[in-house]
Amino acid sequence: MFVTAYDEFALKAFELAALDYLLKPVTDQRLARCVERLKARLQRPLNVDSLVSQLKQIVDQERAASIEEPLRVLRAGIGDTVKMIPVEEVCYFQASDKYTTVVTKDGEALIRTPPQGAARAARAGALRPGASRHHRQLAGGGCCAAG
Repeated sequence: MFVTAYDEFALKAFELAALDYLLKPVTDQRLARCVERLKARLQRPLNVDSLVSQLKQIVDQERAASIEEPLRVLRAGIGDTVKMIPVEEVCYFQASDKYTTVVTKDGEALIRTPPQGAARAARAGALRPGASRHHRQLAGGGCCAAG
């Protein structure tokens, strides 16, 4: 049961399985209904094993969702074909409007959004971590990467 003066926490309270949510100032009638609801709940047996099992399942799902595999391959467009580019072959990314150019030693390809984990190197460009030890800013906001 939650008692508060802030109604914006109601959704979170019920996500946490709150039995009731009382908004201050609480009237006598509203408090009486809440007490009746609590009494009715206390009369039902509590299945602790089931609750623990459900909680473990939720924790396991959250843990599994938070463990992401690192990005290994990019799907990039070259003309009307799609090419799979291993991340370790990427030299740098160059953003322009809604597309990002992926530059490798063999050429360029387009993707819609920059991948997570790209280090910010310039206003519109990003180096793949580990791709270059040195880069310098060029006139006009670009950058030049070197081994």
